[in-house]
Amino acid sequence: MAHAPTGTAPLAVNSDPAEVLDGAASELVAKSSLPTDGLWLEDLTVRVAPLVSEWDVSGCWHWRGWPHREKVLPDAPGEDVGIDAVAQRRSDGAWIAIQVKSRQLDSAGSGDPVASGELNKFLAAASDKAVWAERWLVVNGAVALGGYSPAKAAMSGASVKVVNVAAAVESQRAVLGEDGVETTPFLPDDGDDSAITPPPVSLGYAAGGR
Repeated sequence: MAHAPTGTAPLAVNSDPAEVLDGAASELVAKSSLPTDGLWLEDLTVRVAPLVSEWDVSGCWHWRGWPHREKVLPDAPGEDVGIDAVAQRRSDGAWIAIQVKSRQLDSAGSGDPVASGELNKFLAAASDKAVWAERWLVVNGAVALGGYSPAKAAMSGASVKVVNVAAAVESQRAVLGEDGVETTPFLPDDGDDSAITPPPVSLGYAAGGR
């Protein structure tokens, strides 16, 4: 199994989905009212993505820990290129590029919009529709995408979907709460090369800060 970067524990095969989601919900409450660097939300997203049924994700990894990177993108560097995490769709094996932005939320759960300048590097890195079926902006509350209209964002690749991980975690917890059991164990892919992967594609990455 491919290991997550230092400081991030991979989701164990025998992890209890309810416990993972409960822990994520507590962390979201504890940290979303604080100014943070967002790394905690990246870790949380990687942990919970395979457990949220509506996301249709079989596995999720930090960019540095993505076990299929050399096969799918042989020329891509292992360091930060603007893509924080990569998920694989359960339904067809297609790839989802993820940018994570945390915001300090107010008492209503809202935060400042994500400005266009914060997404330029991500949009450039994940611009090839032959590789990226979806592009997600994962946020920790009611946070809008500012500066980019859906049409403008789609000009550089797949459209950008804003994903509120806090709402998704609560929705999945409610599903589990109905009978206390997750009928389908959404566990992460272990990095086996037999997993469905699109053909290798060589990409050029835009320079610039995150």
